[in-house]
Amino acid sequence: MTMEFKDARSLPSVDQQDIRHKAVEMFSKGFSKVYIAKALCVTRRSVYEWVKAYDKLGDKGLENHKRGRKKGRQLQFSQSAQIVNLIKNYCPDDLSMPFFLWTRESVELLVQDKFGLKLSNRSVGRYLETWGFSPQKPASRAIKQNQEDIEHWFKVEYHAIQKQAIKDKAIIHWCDEMCLRSNADDAKTGKLTGEIPAAECTGNRFSCNMIYTLTNTEKLTFMVFHKNFTSEVFLQFLKRLIRQSKRKVFLIVDNHPSHKSKIVNEWLVKNSDRVNVYYLPSY
Repeated sequence: MTMEFKDARSLPSVDQQDIRHKAVEMFSKGFSKVYIAKALCVTRRSVYEWVKAYDKLGDKGLENHKRGRKKGRQLQFSQSAQIVNLIKNYCPDDLSMPFFLWTRESVELLVQDKFGLKLSNRSVGRYLETWGFSPQKPASRAIKQNQEDIEHWFKVEYHAIQKQAIKDKAIIHWCDEMCLRSNADDAKTGKLTGEIPAAECTGNRFSCNMIYTLTNTEKLTFMVFHKNFTSEVFLQFLKRLIRQSKRKVFLIVDNHPSHKSKIVNEWLVKNSDRVNVYYLPSY
C-alpha cells in the first residue's frame, strides 16, 4: 500500500498551520522527521522546512505567506560562488539537509536556506549547467570499439535488465565519472562575423571530479570529490545512492577497475536487495 501525500495548498490556511504546528510538536517530543512525514502524510522536505522555520522565527515562521518568488530576483555572482563551493566540498547531509547526494531538488533547497531565494527546478538546472555541473561529454569513439558487441548488449542484455527492473520495481541509473575544470570553454555567445568574443577571467585554475548517475527520466544525481577515483569513492557514492533512493537501484557502469574491485563486489553481495550493478561492453 503506497502512502499518498497531502497537497497542503488545497487546504484552508487554518488547517495548513495546524499541520505545521503538529509536525513541530512531534519533533520536539523526539520523533524523527521521517516518522513525522509518514504520520502526517506529508513530504520529509516539508517537515525539514517547518522545523527550520520554527527554529528561526518561532510561531511566526509557521504562518502562511504569499507563495512564489519575487520577480527579477536571481543569484548574484558572490552567491553563486558560495553555492558552488558548498557543492564541491560537502554532501547534502554534511549540511544537515534531508538528502545524501546532490540533485536539482537538494540544490534548490540549499539556495533557499542560504539566501531565502526560491528557484524553480528548471532554473536550478540552468544554474548547474552554467556552473559546469553537467553530465554532457564530447562525442568520441574508442578505436577498439566493437559495434557488434554494443548492438548485442542493447538488444539482448539491456532488454533483460529492463524486464527485470520492471519485475523488481527498480529504477535504472547510468553511472559515469568526469573531471570539472575552471578553464573549460564550452559556452557560446553572439558576435558579429569575423569578430572574436572575449571573456575576462583570472589566471587561477582549479579542478575537481564528479561521479554521477542519470536515469531514463533524466534525473541527475551526483557527488563531487577531489581525490582520484577509487573503489572507496565508488562505495561512498553507492551507499549514499541507495540511502537516498526509495526504490531498488539497477546501476549500469563501465569496466573501470574500481567498479569491479574485491571490496566493491563483497559489498554488492551483502546489499543485493538494494542495488544490482551491470557492466557495459568494453569500449
